[in-house]
Amino acid sequence: MNEMIKINLEKEFQWSEKRMVQTKRGPMYLRKAPLNEKMVKLCKKYPKEFSRVGISLNTFRGKTDFSWWLPIEKNELERTAKVEQKLTIDRKLKCVDGLDYLNYQKEAICYGLKRKAVLLGDDMGLGKTIQAIGIMNNTPNWKSAIIVCPKILLTNWKRELETWLIKKDVKIVVGDFKPKTVEELGDIFIVNYERLASIKEVIAKKTFDFAIEDEAHNIKTYKAQRSKNTKKIKWSKKLIRITGTPFLNKPIELHNLINDMDPYFANWKKYAYRYCNGHNGAYGFDPTGSSNLEELQMILYDTIMVRRLKSEVLDLPEKQRQTIYLKPNREQIKALKELNMIDVNYNELFKNPEFSEYAKIFHQISITKVPQIIEYVDEVLKENPDKKLVIGAIHHDVEDMLLEGLKKYQPSILNGATKDKQAVIDRFQNEKENQVIICGIKAAGIGVTLTAADWLIFAELYFTPGIMNQFEDRIYRIGQRNQVLIQQFVLEGSLDEEIILKLIKKQEIFERALNISSKPKEAVKQAISNNNEHILTIKTIKDEAKGKNELIHKCLKILSGYDDDHAAQLNGVGFNKIDSNFGNSLAKCESLTDKQAQAALKMCKKYWRQLPKEIVKEIWG
Repeated sequence: MNEMIKINLEKEFQWSEKRMVQTKRGPMYLRKAPLNEKMVKLCKKYPKEFSRVGISLNTFRGKTDFSWWLPIEKNELERTAKVEQKLTIDRKLKCVDGLDYLNYQKEAICYGLKRKAVLLGDDMGLGKTIQAIGIMNNTPNWKSAIIVCPKILLTNWKRELETWLIKKDVKIVVGDFKPKTVEELGDIFIVNYERLASIKEVIAKKTFDFAIEDEAHNIKTYKAQRSKNTKKIKWSKKLIRITGTPFLNKPIELHNLINDMDPYFANWKKYAYRYCNGHNGAYGFDPTGSSNLEELQMILYDTIMVRRLKSEVLDLPEKQRQTIYLKPNREQIKALKELNMIDVNYNELFKNPEFSEYAKIFHQISITKVPQIIEYVDEVLKENPDKKLVIGAIHHDVEDMLLEGLKKYQPSILNGATKDKQAVIDRFQNEKENQVIICGIKAAGIGVTLTAADWLIFAELYFTPGIMNQFEDRIYRIGQRNQVLIQQFVLEGSLDEEIILKLIKKQEIFERALNISSKPKEAVKQAISNNNEHILTIKTIKDEAKGKNELIHKCLKILSGYDDDHAAQLNGVGFNKIDSNFGNSLAKCESLTDKQAQAALKMCKKYWRQLPKEIVKEIWG
């Protein structure tokens, strides 16, 4: 007798509330239910049918229960992302008398107050420091905080706290010394990443209410000592990480920033498989790629991250990027001939750019470009005497050549060797005669405001898009009133040109993961539903085979015709060695009984690719 079983999955099980879980297939909802004798019997009898809708029996630590895995519908992910992207101000926020947060800062503060951990990832120049202090101002009953930041920002953090923090009776200590006791840490202890190693024993003795980590991309590397020391900081109320560039190069670099901020990101391997195109390569597991970036961006917004672009929250002029190709001179043509003889390994180049054997080649090309850049700048400034310019370079001798060639414009220099950086910045910002400032791209990448300029030139290119973005935002930030022009000088036919193409690709990865600008890829389809009730229909083999005996017999004859060697050879056609005798014997029958048809149907399903499409469609739909 044929049977058709229909099960209302909601009524027959006592399901728990669904929770989001990371899997190799991406995020899914998981629900649990205790054992039910009736359902256990059916699940064991028809495991494939239950599995098809995501239900299975699981045993963990001696306890067996039902698990129901539900895909997350594309529209649901989109709705979630849009809700979090469209942030709201849902409470009255406390602030210092006479000051007020900007509306987009209020939105970020409200978002952070709802979460135990928050990643403030707004575009550079949007005042994330003030947002973090705003969260502190509106969190009740906190007494202590530790702020970890780059050395150049220690004084900046102290000044911002003195300005924006409501609590004026707190002791703010800048950790430019080695404290020996917990008392020396004060109420708010500000320390740079490098010094943490020497004071970790004292830090370990205290649990802070707040842990704030600025420029948090400094802890992107698991094995780095600064990452380990920072992660060991104990906190009780809130963890705030701040960075305008959550990952500088690859999605895997984001994981160490977020793996302790939400359970969804805790598993490194699952994250690597899903979002880093993780796979086993020739040299082991490779997590250096990128995949499902739109999905990653949505879940970040839903769980821990606030990120807005300047164009979304401020009426800032948009950046204009322009690549200027320089025609090679005789000296450069000679260098290019030597360069073209070298086989460049770009994976090695982008992995360790500073220590690559190609660094000398870039250096040589950069030096040959300097006279042409000087000539170009001179022409522009002659026609635009009120214009101010920022030039970014990597090598000190390139900086010195630019300084000498542009001396009539009273240039300043800002690099790792500059002692009084603030004085150099103030001079450029305030003195009309100081038209040009030459900066080390990394040295001036953070904590520097150069909004007096509306024109930036990269005399040399860096290999990481995040570093390039950081430097661009020295002029493209709050206080900028003019349209910003960013120019890159590239020597035709050189490695610079190749790097530009690589940087564009990497920049796309960077922006797609962090900036919502495109619709997400379609997620897996929702489970079977009927009038909002989940119904599992178990169609038995009897039902599938009913009335199809002749078609099934025809399938057997087709497969038997391919199997003239009776599976003696592994040729990919006909029956396999196990099914050969049974399949051929059924094919020779004049007709099939119902039981034979049921058995044959189950066997033929394995070989559907060898059968005509019209027969497959008629039998299995």
